[in-house]
Amino acid sequence: MELLIFPWFVFWLAFSVIVGVFASQRRNRDGFGWFLLALVISPVLAFLLVAAMKEAPPQPVVTRVKLKPIFTYTPKPDSGGPALWTRFRNR
Repeated sequence: MELLIFPWFVFWLAFSVIVGVFASQRRNRDGFGWFLLALVISPVLAFLLVAAMKEAPPQPVVTRVKLKPIFTYTPKPDSGGPALWTRFRNR
């Protein structure tokens, strides 16, 4: 009996991975979340749910903004301090 449990577990795990990959690549959904859902319920049921869904809109790309200094304050060399004060703007 225990010899039959291992193949079922391997197939269950493999089809859950396939559901996660399908949800991620074809539907722009969270693949790991769908993988976990397929593990908990059923890979077949999760695949049917993902296949019935429409493709999600693509997520916006986050870019870094390069900050340019507005002005910089550096004390005179004879003041003895290494203080530096700079304010940045978003342009």
